[in-house]
Amino acid sequence: MIAVSTFECPFNCCSVEFSPFEERRLAVATAQYFGVVGNGQVHVLEADERTGQLVEVATFLSPEGLYDCTWNESNPRQVCTASADGSVALWDLGAVADGLPVRRWQAHTEECASVDWNFIDKTTVLSSGWDGLVRLWHPDHHEPLATFGPHGPGVPLGAACYNAVWSPHHPDAFASCSADGQVRVWDARANPAAGGRGEPALRIAAHPDECLAVDWDKYADHLLLSGSVDRTIRIWDRRFAQAPLNVLVGHGYAVKRLKSHPHVPGVVGSVSYDMTACLWDARPLPNLQGGLQKHHHHQRRSTSSSDTGRK
Repeated sequence: MIAVSTFECPFNCCSVEFSPFEERRLAVATAQYFGVVGNGQVHVLEADERTGQLVEVATFLSPEGLYDCTWNESNPRQVCTASADGSVALWDLGAVADGLPVRRWQAHTEECASVDWNFIDKTTVLSSGWDGLVRLWHPDHHEPLATFGPHGPGVPLGAACYNAVWSPHHPDAFASCSADGQVRVWDARANPAAGGRGEPALRIAAHPDECLAVDWDKYADHLLLSGSVDRTIRIWDRRFAQAPLNVLVGHGYAVKRLKSHPHVPGVVGSVSYDMTACLWDARPLPNLQGGLQKHHHHQRRSTSSSDTGRK
């Protein structure tokens, strides 16, 4: 597979998200030195209609590395980012001149690992952090609407929560995954107070090691996907979650992030610390192991923490 267009970012790329409004526009969150130290930048890129070449529409510099990004589902000019200092920032393309976010929440006491905008109700965004919490935010409010967690034992509050994603089927349901190996399903309506910490509707003992990634199947609302430091991807039926429906084996190191295909049922994409991206047929067929396709497009680097969730 050959990239049809490339854009060279000055920092290491951590996340990419297509705009829900402009089919040729995407946001890229980056971090200097892989987010260990240094600054971050969010780039808004657009593919030229004639040549297909990616050109930069806007860029914002952050004093800390940016680990994730998501578009505001109700405003095509706004991008939300997760920062290494625990903050969540909302950037507006109409405010490029001053280079400052239009909103910044000090969301977590440790690194903010992920952000995800609700694309059904389109008004709220989730953040997850290494402090073991998931928080619910609204652009018009300075404080969180709700706090969920902590995620199991840990310091200072609980096991690090690496990923939290809204359900594509229900506006109030979301899933999270954490360093204790669990996947949790939550009902946002069950915790209306900002100071309260609700209990999950479902806990799944998904992996024996840290669980770094979670997603919902886009076609079946009862199916969840999880990826772990144990190098596997597991498919779960949340109605009968005692054992996975399928285990996908093929990555050489921890599975960092995964996504259910939005247009093809049963297909999952994943990326790993082994520097590969894989496409999987996740349907529970006999003896199904390994990806449909594996693309080695990234340069391998040596690091002492490649097989762990934390940097």
